[in-house]
Amino acid sequence: AAAHTHVAHRPKDAAAGLNYGIDKVLLHYIVEAQDPVQRTVELDLGPERARQQDPTGVLRTLKLRHDFDLTKIQPMAQLGAVVEYWLEVVDANNVSGPGRVSSDRYKLKVVSKVEKTEELMSRLSDHLGELDAMTLDQEKLEQRLGALVLEKQQPEQN
Repeated sequence: AAAHTHVAHRPKDAAAGLNYGIDKVLLHYIVEAQDPVQRTVELDLGPERARQQDPTGVLRTLKLRHDFDLTKIQPMAQLGAVVEYWLEVVDANNVSGPGRVSSDRYKLKVVSKVEKTEELMSRLSDHLGELDAMTLDQEKLEQRLGALVLEKQQPEQN
């Protein structure tokens, strides 16, 4: 599970397209162990509907970015809690009933700012170590190439 502070916003990108048009997008979440009840929030598609409607007035495709504000979920996720979340898109099929499609499920762990800072610093240290190793490898390659160039420049002795 990815670690996030309890005041973090978890951006979630979504793209969808359905034959009957998109009726709604639902964000489902569960605060595991603390309150294992599935909760659902319907995302506001108003701006997207206004911007992307086709001439028939149906929202056919959607590319949406939503900030999952962890401070506003109920119950508020406490430090150490794991929040599982996923998106569900419901189409506007009024003939045979709405179709539904769900995203993969994701998990995040709520951590303190200190824990998140430590995690980020550890990852930064790992990346810097990788850069150091690549720099050493590059220097070795340059030395070998230089030696080969010098070897080729020396006249052959018979």
